[in-house]
Amino acid sequence: MSGNVWLSLVLNVIESSLNMYLGIGHVFALNLSDSMAVSKGPRDELVQDIVWDEIAVTGLAIIVACLMARSVTTEADATMQSKVSRQNEVSIQALLSGLCDCVVHLTSELCLAHPSRHLAALLLKDASPDYFKGEDFIRFIASADQE
Repeated sequence: MSGNVWLSLVLNVIESSLNMYLGIGHVFALNLSDSMAVSKGPRDELVQDIVWDEIAVTGLAIIVACLMARSVTTEADATMQSKVSRQNEVSIQALLSGLCDCVVHLTSELCLAHPSRHLAALLLKDASPDYFKGEDFIRFIASADQE
């Protein structure tokens, strides 16, 4: 969110809170002035306590809103990075597929991570359902080149 939106949000919350505080003060002033049983001191303390409670609640609401906005922004940034990364991966895969006879993905143990029809065709092997998936890639390399 931009700074102007945050400033507008905070100013609107403050304005609403002040209007509410003024309304509460007028209601208590009218109700308590009619009944002379309550002196001026406790009435002011009661209104002041309510105002401070409302200020605290408003402050907490602003903090929660800021934290939620930061969370949403962080999640949106992560989603965008993921999409860009996926687009880059697809572009590189297309480039390699166009330039190379065969492209394979290997696991950390140097085994084929995905089936490879192109490798099967390149090696003139019969097509199997898995197309060498899980096979050790080293076995496809000549023993002289395995160093």
